[in-house]
Amino acid sequence: MGRGGGGGDDDKKDAKKDDKKDDKPEKVESGADEKEFDGFLNGYRPDGKPRKCTDCLCLFMVGAVWALMTYWGYNSLHTGNLAKLLGGVDYDQRICGYNSKVADKTLWNIVAWDGSGKCMEECPTVSTWNQVNWFDKDDIPMLICKDQLNQTAWWADYPFFLIYFKECMFSFASTEYVTFCVLDDMTIFTNIFEQYFDFDDGYNLDVVFEQTSFLTTLAGDVWNTRYYILMFGFGVTVFFSLVYTYLMRIPIVTKTVVWGSIWGIFFFALGLAGYGHYQVGVYKAEVPQTKSESDINFLDSLSFGFFIGSMVWLCLILYLKDRLTLAIGLIIQTAKALIAMPIIMFFVPAIQVIAYILFVIPWMVYCIFMAASGEIVVKQMGITDDDAAIQVNYKDIVYTRDQKRQAWFMLFGYFWTAEFIMAAGQMITAMCLCCYYFTRDKSRIGNLTVPWGTWLVIRYHLGTIAFGSCVVAIVRLIRAYITYLEKYAGGGNTRLKKLVLRCLQCFMACIERCIKYVNFNAYIQTCIWGTSFCVSGFNAFWLIFRNIARIAAVAGVTHFLAFIGKLAVILGTAGSFYYVMDGYFAHLVTSLTLPTLIVGFIATFIAVMFFEVFGMGTSVLLMCFIADEEINKDDPDKCFASGDLKAYLNKHGKSRKKPKDSKK
Repeated sequence: MGRGGGGGDDDKKDAKKDDKKDDKPEKVESGADEKEFDGFLNGYRPDGKPRKCTDCLCLFMVGAVWALMTYWGYNSLHTGNLAKLLGGVDYDQRICGYNSKVADKTLWNIVAWDGSGKCMEECPTVSTWNQVNWFDKDDIPMLICKDQLNQTAWWADYPFFLIYFKECMFSFASTEYVTFCVLDDMTIFTNIFEQYFDFDDGYNLDVVFEQTSFLTTLAGDVWNTRYYILMFGFGVTVFFSLVYTYLMRIPIVTKTVVWGSIWGIFFFALGLAGYGHYQVGVYKAEVPQTKSESDINFLDSLSFGFFIGSMVWLCLILYLKDRLTLAIGLIIQTAKALIAMPIIMFFVPAIQVIAYILFVIPWMVYCIFMAASGEIVVKQMGITDDDAAIQVNYKDIVYTRDQKRQAWFMLFGYFWTAEFIMAAGQMITAMCLCCYYFTRDKSRIGNLTVPWGTWLVIRYHLGTIAFGSCVVAIVRLIRAYITYLEKYAGGGNTRLKKLVLRCLQCFMACIERCIKYVNFNAYIQTCIWGTSFCVSGFNAFWLIFRNIARIAAVAGVTHFLAFIGKLAVILGTAGSFYYVMDGYFAHLVTSLTLPTLIVGFIATFIAVMFFEVFGMGTSVLLMCFIADEEINKDDPDKCFASGDLKAYLNKHGKSRKKPKDSKK
């Protein structure tokens, strides 16, 4: 009975083990088996654990900031008066459309030659400068005059003196722009000067306008080629960028470019060293010597420096050989990922631009009306420093302490939202590339992966984006406040104060750059492991510290290839535009210089944006590779890597396992 009981216990233990074994297929379906795991697209981490929402409190905080900005902005729509900002100041220091006496006169028109104006209900439609008799009293109604003229002065009956003493001005045909009457024909002033003032040697102001024909011609060239500029600047640039990316996915091309450049630098430096040493021997053997001893010694030192530099470069190559191989593999995989998801290069920037526009338009409207809520103070300022200077009226707006605090809060809200949008684009890009890396069946990856990756970010990690962007926004607000202190609170002759503030500004700029770099890597860690911002930031920092050589090698190779790509795309686009236009459409333009430069400018913008995504993708895949390496360090065959990355991981993984096997 004792054995039977013991046997029963053993059977129960065996049954429990069998039950545990039977549980494994169920975990495989949910993505728990690392070798069969392919559930990253379904919201699982690489280790098979499900994702969870991160930093939800920060998401509520940024929502509260948006709500408070909206509340204050909505109130400002009722308390602010745009006439305070837009209305001109007339000769009597009244604001057109705002002060009670001119509330119905919203347009500002010039009323004197010193630049002072008058509030009017409508702009003049007729020019009378060439119809007024200077000394005819009946022509005074043809002038634009102040409301109350000096009727007792002896010159009050003469248009000439009314204009001279700044009581009236000619009527000029004008058009309403916002709250000002702007002259329809600016050449009126040219005609007035030519009629009433003599110029020597027959020179007149028409020559000035004739000299603008060159600019008019250039503008005409741009206008005639506008469609071709857009087609080449955007379409051809994108085409060349995709072609370059496609070439980078071919291992032989990438390896040839990278290793060819690396060894080319070594042999070039070594060749310069050898040539310099040879020339030193030639100069020393000359009889008599044509070079001074100092020149020969300088050339000898220079050749020795090139030799030492080439040896250092060789040692660096040998030390970073494996890391450079890893960098090449990552670049190839990045190119394959971008070719598999080409929409990622346009979808994410488009989302960012649309989100930014949807935010900044109401934000600007709120800020304008909040600025129009202050108290107006009209002041005078002399144009020159002498006592007889012409006084010009201008307006200043005074704000209360609460209004200033609201303005700073609105600025902080802008910084936070702008950084939130930028960080969202980074995390969406990182999530899509993580989906590519951690999906074994690459046929499942395509353009639809991009909106799905966007959904994963929105579903789980908007709080992390809010956290990281808040940190950057605080730093930017501090920088803005330092700038404010430097401009407004830096009075006196203390240069030390300005120096300290500028040093603080530089320090905070460095802090901001460092935080943005750590934030980006933290977002990648969040995409991979689904951890909160603080945990991801901590892991990212130490991961960078542990793999600094790898990251440096990958960054160097990526920047080098990106530079070559940008140069090739920009020159290829501008060159093809010039060739096509010169060969087939030369009759449309007189010169292709400016249109070609514009195409080059657009191509530069597109290429920089394109290869920014390329560099970002390489960094993301490096983090994915390191995570893959840590997960499957005991069995590299289970890794998610493919191609050269798979070979690299197998090689180094097996080298780590050999000591363990020997111990056994």
